[in-house]
Amino acid sequence: MERPDGPWLRAGGEPKRTRQAPKGKAAAPAKFVCNSGWNRMIRGDGIEKSKPYRSRKGRHAQPPWKMERMLKEARGWARAPAEARVTLLAWSTVQDNRPLRNDHAFVIVDWKHAPKRHIWVMVSLYRHSWNKWWNASYRHHARPNSYGGIHCQSRAPRAKQAEKFLADNDWMWKDHDSWKVLAGNVLDRTWHATFGSRPRKLFAKGIEAAN
Repeated sequence: MERPDGPWLRAGGEPKRTRQAPKGKAAAPAKFVCNSGWNRMIRGDGIEKSKPYRSRKGRHAQPPWKMERMLKEARGWARAPAEARVTLLAWSTVQDNRPLRNDHAFVIVDWKHAPKRHIWVMVSLYRHSWNKWWNASYRHHARPNSYGGIHCQSRAPRAKQAEKFLADNDWMWKDHDSWKVLAGNVLDRTWHATFGSRPRKLFAKGIEAAN
């Protein structure tokens, strides 16, 4: 299985099952939690001066960075095998007035774990724009064994689950305080193919691409 450089979520074993169906009731979809401390999920963090942002003319459906490394590290955070499918659903680049610039990506990693078992993992990725590696998003005040940037489950996520996942990870759709959204897009067709509905949340006019 592919893993990002540095400490990984948990040595050996499968993601921990955290809920079982009550006696006498139909089995509920199992929820999994990928275990790690948020302070071990950060690589290359720190405040530095970003280089001047090179704005690309027009609106773009795909992000400006190289996809290969991002997809590989998404599999790593999901603890997925190399053949796992990674679906990019949304991306953005934001910057504050220091300036500190971050790239963000929302992906779903899925693979067939056993003949009758499939695993889906929603991953919220970010990196400081001068870094080549990607981190899983985290929340300082999350409860133990609950890390906003990685959510594993045994059924395909629904659109409402994806929307909540993004909200839990403070996904920025528009300028907020000192932060500005420089670029971003929700891949409409991919979102529809994944969830069976059009995205309800989009970036501001002038940022969101028609796709």
